[in-house]
Amino acid sequence: MLDLGKKIDETWVIASGEKESSVEDLVRFDLIRQGFAADRFSFSKDGVFVVLDGTMGIVMSANVKNKEMKVLAGKGESLGWVDVLFDSNKSLVLYKSGVGVAGDKEVIKFDSAVSNALAMVKFGSNLYVLDQGNREIYKYIATDNGYGERSRWLKQNESLDITPVDFAIDSDIWVVDEKGKIERFRRGNKEQFSIIGMPEEVRVSRIAVEQTGNKIALLDTSVGRVIFCDKESGNCNSQLKSEKIKTATDIEYDSDGVLNLLFPGSIGVLR
Repeated sequence: MLDLGKKIDETWVIASGEKESSVEDLVRFDLIRQGFAADRFSFSKDGVFVVLDGTMGIVMSANVKNKEMKVLAGKGESLGWVDVLFDSNKSLVLYKSGVGVAGDKEVIKFDSAVSNALAMVKFGSNLYVLDQGNREIYKYIATDNGYGERSRWLKQNESLDITPVDFAIDSDIWVVDEKGKIERFRRGNKEQFSIIGMPEEVRVSRIAVEQTGNKIALLDTSVGRVIFCDKESGNCNSQLKSEKIKTATDIEYDSDGVLNLLFPGSIGVLR
């Protein structure tokens, strides 16, 4: 019976593409700021990420190529910063009432229609905000003075059928829920897309998509794994597992198609 159980386990590993992996740290935040516990990050360019510790209210940049790190903004403790991205020469932070330049002025003030802003992404010069409370995606068009008024990005007869936990953008917008269901939208219209081979009992917290490649990555910290799916077929044919992934807080592809993982004290890659 033990041999049979082992063979069943081995068959599952082959079928699911499940592999054990290790994490190589590229930069460590405690070298520049003790106690910094990162919870969100965003790729900027040339190996540089902008990283947020929402509890301490600190934003820093981290270059995974030359290991250079520096604090960009602080004094945001108790302000409820939940996401970050780099826009031109400034760091933008998302909070429940709007979007602001970290440590400086507010550039977007949410009206009462925005219920629970969860994440933001930038594509071109425009900003997109995921509202979990209303299951909406809002678009803010860049202007000479910042950003314009909120507009509903989804077309009139379109809606999110899931309760989103995160989203990502290439030329399409990909939205995921905790159970790993993904909805794909193009110019505000829902595209036909179905996931095949998603493991049972997943608990997805983050999604990342390659900008020019075909990979979707889903972070599941409940068992310490990243699940990889194909943008075209929807086939989820591989998983990389590591005990350390249980502590990961975010994932992001860089411009070379390398998946970077954010941990409270570091940025790393899977080997």
